Amino acid sequence: MPYSVTSKKKNVILVNSYESSEKITIRGQEVDVPIRGITVIPNKVGKATYTVDFSDSSGTKRSAKQTIRCYKWSNPFKTLKIGKKSFKKLFKKTNSIEIAPVSGKLNIKMNGPYKKLKVYYAAKDGAFVKISNKGNVTLNSGDRLLFRYKDNKNHVIDEEAVFTVR
Repeated sequence: MPYSVTSKKKNVILVNSYESSEKITIRGQEVDVPIRGITVIPNKVGKATYTVDFSDSSGTKRSAKQTIRCYKWSNPFKTLKIGKKSFKKLFKKTNSIEIAPVSGKLNIKMNGPYKKLKVYYAAKDGAFVKISNKGNVTLNSGDRLLFRYKDNKNHVIDEEAVFTVR
């Protein structure tokens, strides 16, 4: 089943397709399972639509379109502290930060257009669990702290920022 990915605005997003396979065992038999995917990388502020043309298992040609809006990142936090340590400036240019182990009470205030903050904690190799955004946390190596919020300025419902503890 060959397929292709194209975008008319190549300067806004970079799109690429990839194909590979993985061997899995089904009822004692080793089977090759094809893996096909698309990589979309934001490149510039703007709006772009990409199209995927493919053939399904019966050979019928199909097409799918998706529109993506890329915007400039801005720091969602007015205040972000764990205990006495401030982390606000770390999210100035990115939404993913690696930090050293830390513990203390969370103190979070959002900047103007960011609303409805939810905080999730995941222990090393564990699932995310919702916690209070004013609660006490102890972040050890391998733990993650996820901040999910609404960005009213760019109309994004579930934007995320994350701490990963080294």
